[in-house]
Amino acid sequence: MPERIIPQAACVPFRLTGDSVEILLIRRTSEELWGIPKGMIDSGNTARQTAIIEAFEEAGLRGDLLDKDLGMFDYEKNGRQCRVRVYALQVREELSDYDEKGFRERRWFSAEAAPERAERDAVKDMIRLLIDRARWLAG
Repeated sequence: MPERIIPQAACVPFRLTGDSVEILLIRRTSEELWGIPKGMIDSGNTARQTAIIEAFEEAGLRGDLLDKDLGMFDYEKNGRQCRVRVYALQVREELSDYDEKGFRERRWFSAEAAPERAERDAVKDMIRLLIDRARWLAG
């Protein structure tokens, strides 16, 4: 019997500043690699709800998800296969205190720098896709 794939959700947080797009990435303070808020979809929650919850818990962000997701990617964690649905989160509030502040760092990156700083290739691709969409949003 094939092993069950663990469903997860994530978001790429972004903000528009004038005519530029900035992307927020997070990392554990003990690590060098940057990523995006993500986590397992708890029973009773949708992928969209989970993306919002993870942004709040891991980065202290509140915002609005764009209607269309950015896509999905698979990765392995602790020997199990995870499938992550990724959304774009337009940030409207950045809290100074949040659940995982003690061991997570957050940082805004320019549209040019963000894809290069992200650890996973799939996340780099989704950041680039979001940047294209956000520039369209900015008009």
